[in-house]
Parts: sequence; C-alpha cells; structure tokens
Amino acid sequence: MKNYHNCRNPIKLTIGSVHRGTESLATWAFAAAIGALFTAMPASADNQIVSGSVPAVVANLQPIGQLDGGQELRFSFGLPLRNQEGLEALIQQLYDPGSTNFHQYLTPAQFTANFGPTEQDYQAVVAFAQANNLTVTYEHSNRVILDVTGTVADIESALHVNMFVYQHPTEARTFYAPDVEPSLDLTVPIQGIEGLNNYALPQPNCTATPLGSAGNAVNGSGQPAGLVESGGDTNNALAQPNSIATSLGNAGNAMPDAFDGSGPGGTYWGYDFRDAYLPGVTLKGSNQLVGLVEFDGYTTSNIIYYETFRSPPLPNVLLTNVLLDGFNGHPSGTIDSLEVTLDIDMAISMAPFLSEVIVYEAPAGGWHDLLSRMADDNLATQLSCSWYLPDVYADPVAEGIFEQMAAQGQSFFCSSGDFDAHPPGTGFYFPEDSPHITLVGGTTLTTSGPGGSWVTEAVWNWNYAAGCSNVANMGSDGGISTSYAIPSWQTGVSMSGNQGSTTMRNVPDVALTADEVFVYTNGVNNCVAGTSCAAPLWAGFTALVNEEAAINGKPPVGFLNPALYAIGEGSGYSSDFHDITTGYNTSSGSPTHFYAVTGFDLCTGWGTPAGQSLINDLSSAGSCLFTNAGNLNTARRFQTAVLLPDGLVLAAGGYGSTYLASAEIYNPASGEWTNTRSMSIAVTQQKGLLLPNGLVLVAGGQSSSPLSVTNSQLFYPESATWTNTGPLNTAREYHTLTLLPNGLVLAAAGADLNGEGTQLSTAELFDPETGTWTNTGSLSVACQNHTATVLPSGLVLVAGGLDGGTALTNAELYNPETGIWTNTGPLNTARGTHTATLLPNGLVLVAGGENTSGNAITNAELYNPATGTWTMTGSMNVARINHTATLLPDGLVLVDGGDNGGEGISDAELYDPGTGTWTTTCSLNAARWGQSATLLPDGSVLTAGGYSGSASLP
Repeated sequence: MKNYHNCRNPIKLTIGSVHRGTESLATWAFAAAIGALFTAMPASADNQIVSGSVPAVVANLQPIGQLDGGQELRFSFGLPLRNQEGLEALIQQLYDPGSTNFHQYLTPAQFTANFGPTEQDYQAVVAFAQANNLTVTYEHSNRVILDVTGTVADIESALHVNMFVYQHPTEARTFYAPDVEPSLDLTVPIQGIEGLNNYALPQPNCTATPLGSAGNAVNGSGQPAGLVESGGDTNNALAQPNSIATSLGNAGNAMPDAFDGSGPGGTYWGYDFRDAYLPGVTLKGSNQLVGLVEFDGYTTSNIIYYETFRSPPLPNVLLTNVLLDGFNGHPSGTIDSLEVTLDIDMAISMAPFLSEVIVYEAPAGGWHDLLSRMADDNLATQLSCSWYLPDVYADPVAEGIFEQMAAQGQSFFCSSGDFDAHPPGTGFYFPEDSPHITLVGGTTLTTSGPGGSWVTEAVWNWNYAAGCSNVANMGSDGGISTSYAIPSWQTGVSMSGNQGSTTMRNVPDVALTADEVFVYTNGVNNCVAGTSCAAPLWAGFTALVNEEAAINGKPPVGFLNPALYAIGEGSGYSSDFHDITTGYNTSSGSPTHFYAVTGFDLCTGWGTPAGQSLINDLSSAGSCLFTNAGNLNTARRFQTAVLLPDGLVLAAGGYGSTYLASAEIYNPASGEWTNTRSMSIAVTQQKGLLLPNGLVLVAGGQSSSPLSVTNSQLFYPESATWTNTGPLNTAREYHTLTLLPNGLVLAAAGADLNGEGTQLSTAELFDPETGTWTNTGSLSVACQNHTATVLPSGLVLVAGGLDGGTALTNAELYNPETGIWTNTGPLNTARGTHTATLLPNGLVLVAGGENTSGNAITNAELYNPATGTWTMTGSMNVARINHTATLLPDGLVLVDGGDNGGEGISDAELYDPGTGTWTTTCSLNAARWGQSATLLPDGSVLTAGGYSGSASLP
C-alpha cells in the first residue's frame, strides 16, 4: 500500500470552544444580532456576498457560544468556470457519435486553459487571502479551488461574519457556522466557500448486520488475528457513508436463514458478482484504475482477508491512499470505515485484475478538495462515491468539477441513496441528482445458488422483502430532482408509465446488487446492504468496458449516461440489461411513488448489466462508425445507391410517400446532397450498378402502373442526364443485378407482379455496347429476395430467397461462359431478404433474413466454393431482415439496421472472419430498414434513407 499526502501544512480543527465563555446566552444573541447588522453592510464597492455557508436551520437556533478567535479553520474558495456555455456545448459534442469531437477528451491542462478560471483571477484570490492574514495551503491546478487556513478572528474580519457554535437539532453534538453569508471585498467572483460550517457531515449509503459475534468462522476456519479495525481521528468519525450495518442473528431482525451467495450465511462476495452478471466474460480490469471518494480510513488486512480467505481467492490489488486536508488515514472503526472497506471490496470483486485502486481520503468538509484532486490527477477513468451530504442540495462548485471529469473522459458513479423514493417536490442531497454523473440504484439479487448464474432481481426495498435486515423505509432511492432540468440524453425516455418527469432530472440511471453483501471489518463478518454496494460495482464493471476499449485501440467511454440512454432506447436494450420489473421503492413517506416497470423507471433506472453484450456496446462507442451526414433532399427507401467514379454517390428512385423518379448526388467532402435530373419513370425496388464505362445502369422495379416494369435506363455522371436503354425482356422486381467479369450484366429471377403475379426463374444479360437484353439460362427454382455474388472463379452464386411466402435453402451457380445454372450445396437454414458478402478469404457470408415462418433470424453461414458446402458460423446479436452488409477495408463486415416485425433497427454489428464472431458496434443515429449502404473511397460507409416503421427517412 502506498500513501500520498497533499503538499500542505494542515492544522487540526477543534470546535465548541468559546473566547468569552462567561457571558450569558442573551449577550451572545445580542452580539449575533449586532454582528449580523454590521456584516450585512457592504465594506466597499467591490463587496460580493457568497451564499451557501449558513445552514437554513440556523435561523431557528440560538448560539451557545462563539468560536475562539485563536482557533484555526481550514476552508476553501471555489471559483466559477469560464465559458460555461462553451463547456456545455463541448461536453454534448464529446458524447455525440455524430460529432467530430466525439470522445476527443481534454487533458486537465487543456481543460484549465479553456474553461478554468484565469491565472490572473486565481492569483487575485490568493492575494486577497494573504492580505487578510489567511494562509494559502494548496493551489489546485484547475484553478477552481483554493485551500486556505486562518484564525477565526481573521476569518471573521476577512469575510465579515461572526462564527458561532450551535447545538445540533438532531445529533448529539455541536456545530459551528457563520451568522450571515460571507461577503468579500473582491471583484473576482467566488462561487462557493466550503468549510465555514460543519452542520452537515458526509454520510455513507450502507448498513451492516454482523453475521454473529466476533470469532465466527469464515469458510470453516477461525478468524485470523490482527484483523480488528483500529481507532482513528475523532474528527473523521463525523463523516458517514451511504450504507447501513446490521448483524445477522440480532434479536428483532427478520431475515431468511440463507441467501444465494457463496459467502458466509449465503451472502454475496468475490466472484459471485462476476458469476451473476458476467457469465463467460474473460475481461478482468487489467491495466485499469478505480478511484474512490472516502471520508474515513480502512485497515489493509481486512482487504487482504477478503481477497484471500475464499476459494478461489481474489488477487491482491495494489491500494494507493491519497490523503487530503491533514487526514492521517486511520480508520474510525465505525460504519464509516466499513464503507471504505466495502467500496474497495466491491470494485475488486467485479474487476479483480485492476492495476490499482486509488483511495482518496479526506476529513469532513473536504468534498471540493477531494473531487478536484481526482479530476486534476486524471489517473482513474472510473470513479465511485458512496457518500452524500444531508441537508445540502445542488453544489455549483462541485458540479463544475463533475463537468471537468466528463470533459476528460472520466466515469463518475454515485449511490442514489438508501431511503426509498423521494416524494415529488423533495430535493436530493448532494450529489445524488447531479446531471453529470451516473446515479446507481440498488437491487436484491437471486442466483441459481452459491457461485451461480443470474436468475432474477427485484428493487431493493425492505418494505417489499427482507434481506440483511427488515428496517422499514430502507431501499433503493429514486425520484425527480428539484434542482436540475432534464438532460438532453433523458428527454427521449417515455415517462408515461413510470411517474417520471419530462422537465426535471430523473434518477437513478442504472442499478446493481445492494443487499446480502459480505464485508469483513473490525473483526466481524457483516451482511451489508445499501446502494453503496452498487456504485463501486458499476465502477468495476466500467473498468472491464475500458479494458476492452483499450485492447481495440479506442478511448475510454467517459461519462456513461448518453451511451446508456441510447442503448436503453435502442433495440439492443434487452440483450444489454436485466430490466428490473419487480418491486417498488414506495415507503410510508412516499406511498404512491415509485414502481418498477418495463424499461426505465425511478427505482433501478435501466436495470443491471447483462455481461459481455453491454461491454461490447459501451466499448465500441469509443470509435463510432456512424456520424451524421447531410440529409437526403427527399425521404426515400429501397432506392438505388451507386458510388460514381469521381467519389460522389448517386441516390435515385425508391419510395417516399409515393413512387419516386427524383435523384440526387451526395458529396462526401461537403456532406451535402444536391438534386440532379430525375429518371424517366417513378420506381422503387429497382436495381442499379456502375458499368465499366462509367455509366450507371438502373433496371426493373415496381411502379404504380404497371406494378413490375421492364424499364432500363442509363445515368451519365458527366452530364447528369438519364437515357432510356433497351428494356428487359421480362418485367421484374426483387431481382438481382450483377456485373460479370466479361462486362455483361446479369439480371436474375425476382417477381413479376403484373396480372396474377409470380416468382421468376428466368435470367437475362445486358450488353452495354448494344444496350440490349438477351435471355440466358433459367434457374432451377423461381425466387425473389435472394442474393447474387460473383465468386473469385467468375461464377455467380445465387442463394436462398422466397418463393411465395416460403423461404428457400436452394443455392446454384451461374457460369457466364456457358449460360448454364448448376445446383450447389443447399443452405443449412432456409432464408430470404438476407445479405451475402464475398470475404477476402474467398468464402461467402450469408447473414440474417426471414425464415419460412416470416420471422427475422440471427444465424449466419459460410459458403466454401472449393467444396460447394455451407457451414454455420457465429450468429448475429440481433435478428434482422432488410438490412445492409458492407465489406470494410480491414476485412470486417458491417451489418446495420434492418427490420424485425416491422420496427426499424438502429443496432449495428461487425463480423470478424478470423474468429467467426459478431461484435456489437455503435448504433445508427436513426432506426431504419430498406436503407442503402455505400462504401466510400475513404473507407467510411454512407447509410442513407430507409424506413422507420412509420415513414421514409431522409
């Protein structure tokens, strides 16, 4: 274990003493009133009042004394960021896959240079402090926080306040606070001052129940000696975590005899979390760091015990303590130090090969220092906080630091709280509703047994089901913020069934296990509950995501919410999350809010992670293929899209709200579509390709009358004109059009919907030199919605298709030299409306499509021309028809969009011929099917048009 201290000279604070202790309370009340009168008067024209230092409760209390003027206090000035509007715009771009700034994170130095307070302003605050006999103890590199110490007398003089002592109204202690809000003779704006009162102290979101008295065996062995928590700094004992500790077996606790985990009493510990949420996942957090927010210390041997005294053991992860504001790192031996132990245990349970866990420790009153240090260090890309500050709500200084973390690509998770639902109209304590961090709710997990797989989950709520204990009104916190408007990434979520708000921030965002968790501390085996368990588990999970991103050469995922909500609203939600639909977080204080529902809710957000699928979707977002291109001038689907010799793309015909004859050209350099001359006929389902002479041939398709057409026409790119050429011998649509090695074009099969309508087996050849079509040999089977692929041998493979409503397994080869079709090995799965791609290794990949029941399928298979046989390969993650498949320059195959039951799909995935596996990549910006996909010269793919399920897309 390593310990790093801030380079400061901190002075320990004592409270409750007075320097005129012989005077009466009436005298103190009079002095307070006179002091308030004078300190409320501006000292100069430059005077500014900084709010937030006087707790609201002070208005109803009488002081019991005044702080000794010789006492020293440690506090900090918080400065506002510059260019807040620009920062908010940048953060939106950093997490917008369509932006050129997507995941182009700032370094701390870049953040400070662009958005931090100016050096001139910061030094003006330093000068102000020094001129008022205050000692500057630390200058933060982001210039947001300035740490100072000073005597009470000098603070009162500099800030125009009187520092009084009060009896805490709900706790058995006193607290100090100024009588009025501080005012500064300073033109540089100050956003907040932390440390001028200690009314509210950090609290942990956990509770623990000992699993019996000290000496209980773990894994059948007696407890090793020397594992009892030592005492610590009494000041630090004031800080408290978001967890509740209770003892299994205590009188009055109604708990089951055993849970489903492999720990003592069936509690969950160690690899249990991976077994439940990460089946088959090999990622373990290598080369990743987790940072933890803590307001107490811990005993290292407790962590070693947790890692070692189980089978199989966890690795011993390096722990590095960063001690701030004079904190010595000694554990208090209370629930607070249990919180620190819990956070470390959870992070390493989910990511056991972490390179390091950085434990940032500060005494009460050190929030700004601690958060600022985490951001300025920028060492850990996943950070976790299990603490809250009661009676303190939105903190603008801390919010600026959260924005810094988001701009730098750091993921910050915070427990949502443990006191069930917030009734509408009641505020969340800091930082439980911040819009720049991910709030984590809690669940009660059920597995198949010790070390078993995930079975089900419910909202953690002891009003619903007892766990470690059955204390009333304890459960996953959630609700509607009263401080923050709804963020852009949350606006698309339907709130009609979950009682959420369409105007204000809704929490939590996600969830994880928050009950029946094992923690060893202070010589006791504890059953722990609280959303404190869930936040560091999510940090550990994100370490796996970033590990995979790093392996693939991609940046960290950063602030997760934009990606999480995009996944939640996409078609891949069910494969990425366990959707928690059982339970509620109602309580006696909120009897009608809230309930678990399908999709997003205010109990568990989107739910809990479902293993590798979510890891893939989040990690692939680090390098998104899909950026917004200019919209088509006309919304269309099933259009012709052809890459022209000059690198431009022609889109012609298709169907909008009617059949289209219009055409337009896309310029990749400008990202703009320009209308060009229209075709001679309005048509959809036509097929088109680029001829060797540089002209574009468009043939066949469907029109209003006749339904199927024989029309063929040529587009001349140089003049942007269309000319009719010889018609097809047979009207056809849903056919294939294939350029042969000899320069001729093969039109094969399809459907002629005129008259009675029928599938076709006929085929014909177009000769560009004569502009005429000549019949060639017919297929053995009539089909439409099939595929045609030119093999390296020059033969054409036609595979699958539909005959009426029946999907086919038929596959046959066309020989251009003889004009004869020959059957080859049949597909393993009957399919139509699928895709076929010639791979660099000479095999043909056929993917998806519809089966004989008309349902979309996920499976894929490979055709080997050498053997004439088909072999199954890895299945896609999403079933789809009417999708596109594009061979990329790196040899991977991109499949995007498609249709499953009439609904458009936004998901995209990549097939790796080397491994035979599919990996989810970033989603399309709009769900669509019947779109076109064109590989551009720079290796990017232009996806255009399509159908959303209700309208054609531009």
